[in-house]
Amino acid sequence: MAKKTEETIAPLLIPASAAAVEASHVNAEGADYSSVYADDIDFSDFALETLSFPAYWMPKFHCKVCKKELGKSEFFCAKHPPVENDKGVRESNIQGNQCFGTLLGLDVQTLKTIDPLTGELKIMKRWVMIAGAKHKCWKGPTDAQTPVDVKPGDDFSLVAYGMLRLEAYTGYRLLIKAIEKRKDPADAERSIIIFDVGIDHRAKQMRSDKRLAAAKAASANILEMRANGTTVTNSYASAKDRVAPPASVYRMGKPVTSENGLASAAAKLTEEPEHF
Repeated sequence: MAKKTEETIAPLLIPASAAAVEASHVNAEGADYSSVYADDIDFSDFALETLSFPAYWMPKFHCKVCKKELGKSEFFCAKHPPVENDKGVRESNIQGNQCFGTLLGLDVQTLKTIDPLTGELKIMKRWVMIAGAKHKCWKGPTDAQTPVDVKPGDDFSLVAYGMLRLEAYTGYRLLIKAIEKRKDPADAERSIIIFDVGIDHRAKQMRSDKRLAAAKAASANILEMRANGTTVTNSYASAKDRVAPPASVYRMGKPVTSENGLASAAAKLTEEPEHF
């Protein structure tokens, strides 16, 4: 089916024959524009494309009891704070919103403003998705936001939060829910957002089958290499034998350095893991 799709789309993108060139004035709905000027074509006959960053979805939280929306620096409702259950666990009364769509990939753009932490140009990273439902999104800077209604089939984006690692889910239909909001111990002006990510049950099984097949193939290759006398390096070697990561890593879209006390990843690599 994929091959058929490619054969169908390719001539529309690159006219490869005289017949294709001759038909270039006819759109997918069959409307013929060969006898009119471009200014006379009704733009409503076409779907509008977004060439800049698409509208962005933002995780927001509200109180389950009074429905009050939490502000940027609020982590619980003052009227209905977290309470301990019979097991001594604090249960929060806040609830986050959700977004739903098919993940297209990561869009990275270099901004014109300087990051005061690194002294370099800021880099904006956002996941781009095709909406699978209606969403309330925004455009513009956070201090001058304009609300935008995103319809199913439209592109939208969300910040590539450090807790939202979606690299392995490109092409999957995802339901993403903001479930918790915490203070960032390294920066009082930032929040750490925790998410739940869901995929279709069938897609989950297909992904598991694909990963298992890849693991079996890798295992078979290792056995074959050993049989041929080739030295095999164990990719799950002891953490003591691994190379420490650079002093600066990205967390929540922000460089984390030893100066702010969060570059503990390198130190942790000197410890033996509990299991693999």
